[in-house]
Amino acid sequence: MQTRGVTMEALLEAHTRLVAALRSPSCYKHPATTVDVIETHISTVLLAGAYAYKIKKPIRLPFLDFSTLAKRQHYCVEEHRLNCRLAPEWYLGVVPIVNSGNEVAVEGEGKVLDYALKMRRFPQQALLDCRLAAGELLPDAVTRLADCIALFHRRAARADETDTALQAEQRLRPVTDNLAELNELLATDMPAERIAFKRAEEFLSRQRECLAAWFEERQAHGYVRECHGDLHLGNVALLAASNELVVFDAIEFDPLLRWLDVIDEVAFTTMDLEHRQANCFSGLFLNAYLQRTGDYAGLTALRFYQCHRALVRAKVNLLRAQQLAEDAEGSNRSEALNYLHQAAAYTDPGWPQLVITHGPSASGKSTLARQLSEHAGFIWLRADIERKRLGGLSAETQSGSALNQGLYTPEATDKTYRHMFELAESLLGAGFRSSSMPHSYNTDNALQRRIWRTGQT
Repeated sequence: MQTRGVTMEALLEAHTRLVAALRSPSCYKHPATTVDVIETHISTVLLAGAYAYKIKKPIRLPFLDFSTLAKRQHYCVEEHRLNCRLAPEWYLGVVPIVNSGNEVAVEGEGKVLDYALKMRRFPQQALLDCRLAAGELLPDAVTRLADCIALFHRRAARADETDTALQAEQRLRPVTDNLAELNELLATDMPAERIAFKRAEEFLSRQRECLAAWFEERQAHGYVRECHGDLHLGNVALLAASNELVVFDAIEFDPLLRWLDVIDEVAFTTMDLEHRQANCFSGLFLNAYLQRTGDYAGLTALRFYQCHRALVRAKVNLLRAQQLAEDAEGSNRSEALNYLHQAAAYTDPGWPQLVITHGPSASGKSTLARQLSEHAGFIWLRADIERKRLGGLSAETQSGSALNQGLYTPEATDKTYRHMFELAESLLGAGFRSSSMPHSYNTDNALQRRIWRTGQT
């Protein structure tokens, strides 16, 4: 492949030489005793002293084009803009890498060789995938991450419902493209890969056809936003000193990979947690996000997006396998196969179930419902939260309503239970397990009558 007369191989060789030169601490204006390098399939990150410098590889792939200096500068600027939405104190700007007196320098004067995105550095062990592997990830951090993403989605730019470039057919193009690219990468001599891929591919095709109208409605209802686009555990850090969560590395190279249905973003995080055998944290994250946003309708396509996201990670691992040495190639191929099997597993939703917990205050309703949501994959519907939502209040806001007044009139209570019945019905129809926790009543018979009346009208 060539770019204006220069082969891609030559560009990558020049990039490799540049990175080798940048391993010298003398290239930087600030103190650095050593320079560590992290390679991804599309970027090189240099860790020097208190800072990290991310350089885009001069490559062109079906889903991105960093083949020219101008394009790499543009995407560095765009990446800075996007990530300042979630981590403004950590993204410091775009800096030139120059040839200064026949020496390579960062932020110096001279002929520009490339550009880097400069960031504050944090320890690799602070990344959530590392914390999870070390047994250091706690439920509080998972809940706070869900709250952070819910707030981010609420504030993110919203797609205009008339924007044809973001209509469902265009938004779902990455699903089609990923299937085609993954199909090309799969080994012909590995039938297990092919079987899992075919099962996932057929599921995505069926769901896309069945949910065509639903995908369009989501844009009209404001659920398509300029999201992060790559929200897996390796792109979130939890800093020990401040207990701060830092979400970084949003996708800059293709708008269609970040202008998403918000439930697509949630699907990526939950898929990643489940891939790492942290299903309890996946349930915790999902339920915390849903309770904060009320977007239970999004669950209609959750498994569709989880399946797609698992296939994306399979592709990324296969791309890495092509770039790495033979021993590392086998590891990445094995990981790709794990993702393919995970994608295939999302095609079977299992049996829908409904559990209703009820009883006097302090009888253990919340404890049981929480355990079901975290350990058995249930969606937790809470009457207290939904009652406030219907009344225009957030979950944390005190209603100030006395018994039989405000949010607790018989009419408000009937409205709450009708709403919860409709939510549970839609969740069961989509193949989910639902745990519904109505408010306390003095007698079980009163609750049963109310549920019966709600379900019959």
